Amino acid sequence: MSGTIPGYPWSEGDPLFASALNAAIANSAAYGPFLPISGGTVTGPDPLQFNSRLQTNNQPITLAGLTPMAPLANFGAQINGSSTIPGYTANNLMILGSNNDTLNSTPGALNYLYVTGVLNAGWNGNRDGIYVQLHAAAPTTVLDGNNGYLVAIGALSAADANFGGTGAGFGVSSHGLGNMFGGTFGTRLTANATWQHSCVGLELDTDNVAGSSVASEIGLQIVHVNTHAVQGREESYALRIADQFGAAAQWRSGIQIGSYGAQWPISATGYIFQAVNSGNTTAQPIAAGGIDLRQPDFTGVGLEGGGFAYRWDGGQINPGTNGGNIQVGFGSLTGNAAGATLDASHRKMTAAVVASGGANFAIGDLLSDNNGNVVRVTAGAAGVVSAVAIVKAGWSASPPANPVVFTARSYNAGNTYGSGLTLTLTWTSGVALSIGAASTTLGFHGATPVAKQTGVAVTIAAVHAALTNLGLIAP
Repeated sequence: MSGTIPGYPWSEGDPLFASALNAAIANSAAYGPFLPISGGTVTGPDPLQFNSRLQTNNQPITLAGLTPMAPLANFGAQINGSSTIPGYTANNLMILGSNNDTLNSTPGALNYLYVTGVLNAGWNGNRDGIYVQLHAAAPTTVLDGNNGYLVAIGALSAADANFGGTGAGFGVSSHGLGNMFGGTFGTRLTANATWQHSCVGLELDTDNVAGSSVASEIGLQIVHVNTHAVQGREESYALRIADQFGAAAQWRSGIQIGSYGAQWPISATGYIFQAVNSGNTTAQPIAAGGIDLRQPDFTGVGLEGGGFAYRWDGGQINPGTNGGNIQVGFGSLTGNAAGATLDASHRKMTAAVVASGGANFAIGDLLSDNNGNVVRVTAGAAGVVSAVAIVKAGWSASPPANPVVFTARSYNAGNTYGSGLTLTLTWTSGVALSIGAASTTLGFHGATPVAKQTGVAVTIAAVHAALTNLGLIAP
């Protein structure tokens, strides 16, 4: 309680006795503006200690200039000495909640701590509903690997009783009762929240500044603790992405590495996806499968193409009837009703010339089409493109008709996406199909591979023998 109340020269940090506070509460006419509490009594133990100004009942706080707001409550303490109490949470500065909750709140809920902020007309700036900062400002000596953990926010939802579920038909006709969540985060835009820039359910940041050193840097870690012993009966996923029934808009990408509006995040010495062995066992890692893409149909088309299950620069795997198609460069292996076809049937985009320069572009803008082509603006004036450079060339068995529409993938320094650009594309065809070009032996129709037949006499018998050795004709 800061300031001076007539007759009681209280200042912030001064001890306050129950008798004095009760006298002030009883004399609301004199102390009401300073102490917005009425009715009731306060009991000891004395002295009461308040280290902050208390504001209740919608008391106004007006800020001006660079002067920071005095907190509504400041429960701070200096913590000294030494504690040998075992347990991760043995010492608690503040406890809020209940140790005997028998409330029936169906169908509602009870929040042990509820933080709310209603931002009305005139608000601006940034807000944090809850902000926690742990700052190791001085060096210390950590005795072993079980100490020295700084956890800004920790949470545990635990159950030690049955919620009414039964074992009869569990995992088949009975699916259990009770749901445990360690944490839920979310954002929500109502119909009035229009033209927002971003909507991010959860962001995890790391910041190891120059001069620091760290052995393990991990953005998100999902771990079974060492007492974990039971797998989910119906579902068991370390990471799942799903929509509730009724959701009317799906994700454009399930997982995306990198962003057109940011720099590439993976080191040149790193891997985009990697499965490794355990460091404390000699057992070989075992899984039922690798990447399973059997159930989805890849028939949609996105801003950068479609129809493929897996794609890389110069090749792709395309599911479809009879097993689909595997494309590597100009070559392709395509399944058919009778077997398979091997051919050089694909074409590569080798040149891109501006057909219509569009508007609002800047040098350096990235654009793509739905054939896998990516280009960058290299020349133009007044927002109109005059030249582009190929960043990634697409491949296609059936190239599109010119001109081809390209879509801006990054906005420029003016925070503007260009539009209306079309390009005339040139595609180059494969003209050769070579089998066994570098192989020392070759065989057809199940024949044992043999070396290239050389020195074959120009006789029917010799040619017959050579073809027979290759497996091209029957003996």
